[in-house]
Amino acid sequence: MNKICEQYIGYSCNESNRYKAASGGICTSVIKYLLEVKKYDSALSFIFNINKCIYEPIIINNFSDYNICGSIYQDIDLYSFLKDNINKLGHSIVLTCLPCQIRGLKLLLNKYSIDSFIISLVCSGQMEVEGSYFYYKYLKIDKKDIIDIRYRGNGWPGGILIKLKDGSEVFRKNWSYPWTLIHSSYLFQPKRCFYCMHVVNCESDLTLADPWLDEYIRNDKLGNTLFSVNSKVGNEIVKQLILRGNIHVKQSAISDFMKSQSPTYKKRRENPPQKAKIKRIVSICKNKKYKSVVTKSKYLMILHDKIINKLLNK
Repeated sequence: MNKICEQYIGYSCNESNRYKAASGGICTSVIKYLLEVKKYDSALSFIFNINKCIYEPIIINNFSDYNICGSIYQDIDLYSFLKDNINKLGHSIVLTCLPCQIRGLKLLLNKYSIDSFIISLVCSGQMEVEGSYFYYKYLKIDKKDIIDIRYRGNGWPGGILIKLKDGSEVFRKNWSYPWTLIHSSYLFQPKRCFYCMHVVNCESDLTLADPWLDEYIRNDKLGNTLFSVNSKVGNEIVKQLILRGNIHVKQSAISDFMKSQSPTYKKRRENPPQKAKIKRIVSICKNKKYKSVVTKSKYLMILHDKIINKLLNK
């Protein structure tokens, strides 16, 4: 990959796609363009499996099959999925993934001589699907009654929208209680995330982030994407989207990117816990008996969170 580093902030000029996306719709615009002009044979999308109450990856060849579902806070094994479906990818694929997944996916695709355009996300730690199941339980929702969930989207910063079989909907604002309690508990975090220091990975063609900056927090209701262009191919595609009027962007700075993600950088890069401390926290959070006890009530969960925070800050 020919390295380049350009910083932008902007949004999709398709208002519907912009509104549905997690933040701004730049990712959707890129995937739409690359599939429609046939630069890439396939793309990765995700659909909600009602029977399993879980998001699952699918391979698509046309943008009409793409599901704009915003961010997905469910840990998904993309490597195994792509390996099992390698014959469906064609000669090239567009995919979105987490920073920790990039290297393994590239090695897999290169092995089969499949070209890739990779869009990566800023990561503050992933969540196992059991975290979502606990969220439903906490809200007194039977997961058998759920027909769809959107963790983000429907404006910015959006929130969790759960659609039920009876036609009703449950909505909670982005990063609101009890999701914050569940996330900060670390009880549903994959074990590898405890040891991972990745926030971004510039081995992707584009890196996307939410613009957690005062100007946008105060005024933005539809969404903007703060993004870094990391490759020559990525730069060419962004320029084409601008020329075609598909996206509206303005130049940004690396300082804006760092500032917008400062809590995550501080947590995962500047202040990483010591290995002994991590090992102790993992032993607590991954103890099945302990987990079954503390998840019985919100008061025990709150107590658990206090214990974990105390251990982290020791």
